Amino acid sequence: MNLERLQYAWWNLYTRDLFLRGSEFLVRAFLGALAKFFLTGILGQLRHGC
Repeated sequence: MNLERLQYAWWNLYTRDLFLRGSEFLVRAFLGALAKFFLTGILGQLRHGC
């Protein structure tokens, strides 16, 4: 096993891990914003409705 191949495999794994973490973070942020938006909308409607 040569060094270049090892470096390439490591880099591949590292970038994939980084990408997965980044996408997970984006999904969480998006869901959080969505939940916040819905909650504030529902609460606002309830407040105006009463």
